[in-house]
Amino acid sequence: MRKLIPLMISFAAVVLFLSPIPVKAGSVEEARIDRAAAYFQEIMSSGDHGIPKEVLDSATGIAIIPGIVNSPGFGLGGSIGEGVMVVRQADEKWSNPFFIGLTSSNLGLQTGGETHDTILVFETRRGIDAVRSGKLSLGVDVSIIQGPTGRHAGMPGADVYSYSSSRGIYTGVSLGGGVLRVDSTANTSYYGDRKMGLNSILAGTGKYTPASGIRFNCLMAHFTYAPSSAC
Repeated sequence: MRKLIPLMISFAAVVLFLSPIPVKAGSVEEARIDRAAAYFQEIMSSGDHGIPKEVLDSATGIAIIPGIVNSPGFGLGGSIGEGVMVVRQADEKWSNPFFIGLTSSNLGLQTGGETHDTILVFETRRGIDAVRSGKLSLGVDVSIIQGPTGRHAGMPGADVYSYSSSRGIYTGVSLGGGVLRVDSTANTSYYGDRKMGLNSILAGTGKYTPASGIRFNCLMAHFTYAPSSAC
């Protein structure tokens, strides 16, 4: 019997590790959600500098990346940032939020430590399909330009519109050459399920959505005029 006890403990540990146990959303990911929500609310409340309704009405996805840092470690003008993204579903509602990371060597910011905030508005499914594959190269997989602003603006043709600001001043930062990746580690930590991939998050088939994710989804619905049964 004594010989069986260590074996039983080892078996239980393996079962525990392999089982998808829901846990409370990680505090780091909660903070990322809150920062993204705050910046989106800020830019949408900025009047003539906000994102036009026409742009949002036709959006297929929105990525919010606050606090992108220009780091000498990434080369001249190189930057890294972490953000949150949602995708428009077939019923016009936004998906559950998922986490992304951005790296770029061509942001045009020359001072080490300088930061800026960015929102990427996806206008075609081409970019969404690339994101769902796990990696999107801006300017390669999709075309990207600085987005129009104002209450009623023209719609120049592009797959992705970029909106950036630094210390509250709106700037035309180029993200061509940037690489957007799905942050699977953060998604696992936030949703508490090792087996929950991006497709499950987008389909809403996970065991639960943290309250902060529901609030974020409601905020997006409010400012982008999209229906949401949760709000």
